[in-house]
Amino acid sequence: MTMGRVMKHYAALPPSSIAYLASSLLQDSHHVEVLDQFAMGMNTSDAVRFALEGGFEIIGISLLAPSVGNAAHFVSEVRKNAPNIKFIIGNAHASIMDKETVESGLADFVVRGEGEITLRELVGVLERGGDLEQVLGITWRDQQGEIQKNPDRPTIEDLDSLPYPAWEIFKTNYYPPPVFRPQVPYLGMTASRGCSYNCYYCAQNYAWPTLRLRDPLKVAAEFAHFHDRLGFNLFAFNDANFPPSESFGLKFCEEIKRLGLNGRIRYVANTRPQIITERLLDAMVESGLYMIQYGIEVADESFMKSMNRRQDLENTLDVMRWTRKRREVISFGLFMLGLPGQSRSEIRKTVDFAIKAGFDFAKFNRAVPYPGSAFFDDVKESAMKARPELFSAWSDNRGGMMGECPFVAEGFTDAELSMLQVKAMARFYLRPRHALRLIAKGKVNISCMISGAMTLILLMGEKALGQVRDAVRKRFFGSSMPHRVESDDGDHV
Repeated sequence: MTMGRVMKHYAALPPSSIAYLASSLLQDSHHVEVLDQFAMGMNTSDAVRFALEGGFEIIGISLLAPSVGNAAHFVSEVRKNAPNIKFIIGNAHASIMDKETVESGLADFVVRGEGEITLRELVGVLERGGDLEQVLGITWRDQQGEIQKNPDRPTIEDLDSLPYPAWEIFKTNYYPPPVFRPQVPYLGMTASRGCSYNCYYCAQNYAWPTLRLRDPLKVAAEFAHFHDRLGFNLFAFNDANFPPSESFGLKFCEEIKRLGLNGRIRYVANTRPQIITERLLDAMVESGLYMIQYGIEVADESFMKSMNRRQDLENTLDVMRWTRKRREVISFGLFMLGLPGQSRSEIRKTVDFAIKAGFDFAKFNRAVPYPGSAFFDDVKESAMKARPELFSAWSDNRGGMMGECPFVAEGFTDAELSMLQVKAMARFYLRPRHALRLIAKGKVNISCMISGAMTLILLMGEKALGQVRDAVRKRFFGSSMPHRVESDDGDHV
């Protein structure tokens, strides 16, 4: 099945947001358990069994758009057997679709926006009794059946006031990188929330409308804490951009050195090329930079300007030249295809640029209009009219390679964009010299590389056959043949 072949190459990311929420509840001595269904390889039936056997009074779910269908099935099955369990749901999708999430029966309460303070207050009220109307930032149904939306809770300005994430209650051995060597578990790290940019396709500004920074010295201290207490030496920043500036990055790197952590810890950073200077890159490498991910999206400056994203491709090539010289660092390029107005020529140019720039790894994602983005606001009416089932559940939104995408740019078909995505991956990865260079770096799991190459070859064959099938269906049967469906556990059948 397509899902199984591709998912084994995906990394389970340590969920920092859930770890922060857990730490806020532990402050009040609540019993907290965490289940990461994806990381632990559980299907929905396994998750339901865990929920029912745990004797929980409250279950919280972190809800992103692609997982709504799976979450709805999980909640439905639990409610059949344990109708008194209360469901509290948060994260971006629930925050934006709060009334719909409560109205559908998916949630008893939605925690909108940042949840550390709101969840702690809400659980306290449910435990001791109190006035739900006084809990800022929740959406809920009152005893008369009316949906209530309490006033928003202000964002947390001092992120350093939050307790450290409760990683000690996680089964952290489920988070090894699947491709990179050595395969050791790693933890998520947060140095900021929000983003100072406002890209057309990004929903982050809805959830976190302002950029707030932690003290870089305290971020370094958190590295030391989890290195010393839990023995971790690999970390991954989940910030939109780390570092957010050269000065912030230099302070962080200097503190890592002062604490004696350089040579003992390593970390992964995500950033924009224009933030990086050669001086900053040197400092990051010395402090333990292991992999750096650069967001490029589309390699066309005029097109990206229309996406409200400033881009300088010459600067990107300079930054990549500096990065390649630091052979101990893995570089990862992040690209998109299928945005509104993006042409086939621009897609080809983007793949060409990824190869020219010399990235070690690259990802070519299908453009998805997530709720909260200007992209979603512009296309939701026409897209929902064309394929309402993909927007009502979002259960098939797996970025094109593994299912139908809920948005197809004008002038393309879903099958063509899916094939272009697979071809982009194949063009980038199925180059013998490139593979040998990765092996020479000594930081790649060779068996995963071979398996990934075979998966791409099989996907290309499957997509080609799918295009033939669709053409035959259209020619002889019109649109009467059914689309594929999914089983309850998310496998394509």
